[in-house]
Amino acid sequence: MFGSDWPVSSQLLAYTDVVALTDQLVTEAGPAAVDAFWAHTAERFYGVRAPAAATLARSDQPLSS
Repeated sequence: MFGSDWPVSSQLLAYTDVVALTDQLVTEAGPAAVDAFWAHTAERFYGVRAPAAATLARSDQPLSS
């Protein structure tokens, strides 16, 4: 499950860079790990379901910092 330490991390990298680097590292673990990391673990933990568009957003569409 992703959780940033923003704004502390902004001392080294922009938030979008933190997300992109995190995504790059998680992607190496395979598609199931990517889905679990970016959405499904949080859905199970919080008992909610993310909208389909949210699970596709990841870092391929940069977030504003």
